[in-house]
Parts: sequence; structure tokens; C-alpha cells
Amino acid sequence: GASPGSTAVGGPSSTSNLLFYLDGAHTEESMRQCAEWFAAATKNKDPTAPPPARLLLFNCMEERDPKLLLTPLAQVLAEQGVPLAQPALFAPSESSAMGLVPFAGVRADTAWQAGMARTWNELARKHVGCTVVEVG
Repeated sequence: GASPGSTAVGGPSSTSNLLFYLDGAHTEESMRQCAEWFAAATKNKDPTAPPPARLLLFNCMEERDPKLLLTPLAQVLAEQGVPLAQPALFAPSESSAMGLVPFAGVRADTAWQAGMARTWNELARKHVGCTVVEVG
């Protein structure tokens, strides 16, 4: 996380205000580095401007401990005053694009994602200031 080659910033177009900050962090230390990079990159430098809406889209494999990975993120964001909007989104490890046609197949079990969401919500209560309720 946050080392050359492991981070990326991009958006749908050069005229869009939407930016994606991507990182492949998968250890506690790399998540801390990722959070520090993200906080510095998205900190509101103009106090008269509205703060940006920061959304978390998170995924981790079931072999990893989401609490171990999400704790440094919550800590750094709270310390730096760079809150994420609620709710956070937790993606499955396997996904596909089905186009605009409604998916009629078997729905994936989302218990793992629900568990990660509970973990994040517990951390958000513990590390006050790492989240905000409204999306700007």
C-alpha cells in the first residue's frame, strides 16, 4: 500500500469531479500507509470549500482478518480529520458485469461482506471522526 506501483488515482473523465483512489494494501502496515496516503491526497486544503465526499469500497479475502486491516484505516482517518461517508461498501471477491439486464441467477452469500460492515461500524464508533453520516 502507498508505495510506487501499488496506488492509482483516476476518474471517468478529465472533466469529472469524481476520483478513485485505489490501493492494493493487504497487511496491517500497508493499510496504515494507504490511509496516510489517502488522507494526505484528499485532505481539504481550502477551508472555505465544502469537504469532499469520501466513500470506502473495500474487499478482502476470507483468509485475511478485516479488523486487522480496517483498524489502521479508522485510526489514521480519525487522527487526520479525513472522514469517510457512511455507509461503507464491502465488495465480494468475485464479481462480474451483467450489463443492464437484471440478474436472475442465484444470489451470492453476502455473510462475509455483512461481517466486514459490522467490523467497520464497530471501528467507526471506537475511532470517532473516521466517518460522517452525510454524503456531500
